[in-house]
Amino acid sequence: MPEATSSCMRCLGLIIALAGPLNLANAVQEPKSANRFASSQAQPNEVRGTERRLLARFERSLEHAQDALDIADQILTLDSQAVVAVDKTHYVSLQEYCHRLLSQLPAEALADYRALVDAPAEVWYRQGVANRDERLLQRVLDEAFCSSWGDDALNALGQLSLERGDYLAARMAWMRISASLHNEEGSVGLTYPDADLNLAEVQARLVLVSLREENLVRAESELKRLFQKHADARGWLGGREVVYTAALKQLIEQARSWPPKKEPSNWPTFGGTPARKNSRRLRRPISFQKIWSHQISEQDRDLLSTFPIVTDRLAIYQDASQVQALHLESGEEAFSSQGETFQSPSELSEATQQPIHTLMASDQYVFGSTIKLVGRRQSHEAEGVLWGIDLERDGALAVRKKMEKSAVGFAGAPLVVGSQMFVAIRASDNSARVGIACYDLATSKLRWQQWICQTRGIVPSAVNLGASNLLTYDSGVVFCCTNIGATAALRASDGQVLWLRTYDRTKMLPGDGLARFRLPNPCIYHDSTLFVAPSDSDKLFALKAATGDVQWQQEMVSLTGEIIGVAGDKVFLSDQGLQAVDSRTGEAITLNSNLRLFGQPAITEGLIFWPSNEKIELIETATGAVLEQTVPLAEQGGVNLVLADNYLIATGRTQITAYRVITEPSEKKGARELRE
Repeated sequence: MPEATSSCMRCLGLIIALAGPLNLANAVQEPKSANRFASSQAQPNEVRGTERRLLARFERSLEHAQDALDIADQILTLDSQAVVAVDKTHYVSLQEYCHRLLSQLPAEALADYRALVDAPAEVWYRQGVANRDERLLQRVLDEAFCSSWGDDALNALGQLSLERGDYLAARMAWMRISASLHNEEGSVGLTYPDADLNLAEVQARLVLVSLREENLVRAESELKRLFQKHADARGWLGGREVVYTAALKQLIEQARSWPPKKEPSNWPTFGGTPARKNSRRLRRPISFQKIWSHQISEQDRDLLSTFPIVTDRLAIYQDASQVQALHLESGEEAFSSQGETFQSPSELSEATQQPIHTLMASDQYVFGSTIKLVGRRQSHEAEGVLWGIDLERDGALAVRKKMEKSAVGFAGAPLVVGSQMFVAIRASDNSARVGIACYDLATSKLRWQQWICQTRGIVPSAVNLGASNLLTYDSGVVFCCTNIGATAALRASDGQVLWLRTYDRTKMLPGDGLARFRLPNPCIYHDSTLFVAPSDSDKLFALKAATGDVQWQQEMVSLTGEIIGVAGDKVFLSDQGLQAVDSRTGEAITLNSNLRLFGQPAITEGLIFWPSNEKIELIETATGAVLEQTVPLAEQGGVNLVLADNYLIATGRTQITAYRVITEPSEKKGARELRE
């Protein structure tokens, strides 16, 4: 076995040492029992045909090593997007499933396999390290995970990911080096079978990842495990040789006094960031000053469907007729983008669902989409468009994309990360499908498209009208809550399904009038965990972002419960009042059952800005206590809130209003407590 990495590679990276705008209980009477989906459970894109037969041959031939290895080589070179069930609700890619079986081979058979694949794997690995080429390192893992170079490739990918701050990617790579790095009992997914790396060094790096994520609780837990297994292990950390446990213990103590990371002042997308947490740090407010108000046009005056963003000192929103940009300080119009591209189909006023207007800002551009009417009862189809406007050219149209197939439409604003633009897509006729399309930002050309799952059986004709499936992103992984029975994680570079988790569909929103209130409910990523509250389920799930394993699940109190954000160690819910759940254990906490939500709240580490019918109330996140201080609304009916810098933007049915938030000086004790 070759050396794991050079000393330079060992040090690489170590030196770096919701949200819904109207509580349904306020709008409709909740039915006594949910409508059941029965035959319309999610159906992932499982292996079938030639792939299924090839996999079956591989499984049967595992006792005969040479035959199995030949078939494995065929499977691992397939350009397949299919998934394989590892249990009743958990799926992984065909390639990963094959690697899992290979990793369980006896030592002699594994040696035979490595004799076949080590030569090309070594070339990919050495070139990948020399050129810092993650594609070549990933190729080792995709095509030869169990080769002699698989653990080295995982180690190098983790170091490169930590260096650029992609903590989830670093953790995903390093946790696969050895099953002994996992705390939990039972299945730990795909791990390398016999790594000869310094596992104490890898465990130390995992502690560093937790520190960089500001998760001191997990860092302490991982340090405790390092003490148990490698108490006296020495190695390089921060450019010097140390005893890992002693050096990391000192780092954790120092981290308690580190200032919090500086947060961006913008709010460029729904939930604030691609992680969708809908929270940010803010010192305790002393007062609020209304600085401007502007008229907007809503499709349905009974609902709140406009979700603004803030970027480049502009407050930008889309309503039923246009995209408008207002100067944040003055409210004066910066530009207005009008035309059919930005208009909601007029037929939606009589449809069973309300369009959701969400946006995404990236550098000089703002992106959004208009939905496509898809349903058997529609007399015609209204075209869906993915669009982008140029902020440096007064909102001029820069991107206009249509789906090539008439039965497919976009399902919400895209998510832009680097040079890639991801957007959820939906199709519905006698069944419903949800997937993701990825476009090149510079050319608008399709890079990849992947369908996640579909449903069979009875699907209401209006199931796809106005539906929004906003995507979530972290560290090269795109997450999607389909709202038709599955949640999935896809590799951003090529659309490969990393994992897919199905659930029982226990309630039907597209019917009984509830469909009108279907709201954005993207996954929320926080501290390596994915929090999901699907609109067709009565449960809140906490999934391990790296594997899709269920960490815990909680049943919602009501059909209309939904996540409104995550801050600190709590997941906040609007579920017959204000509820909270411990993000690590799933323990439920009722904070205030008397509150009724009218819109999208804004969350800080100490307070929730909670829209009621006539005012914005301030709620303590620790206790659920309502402060005497309130902010009156410009009109009744609630608002969707955005907190950007020291500005609070409130979008109601017919007006968008900005307030300047006056906060306590930073040296005051209360402000420090909020930051910590």
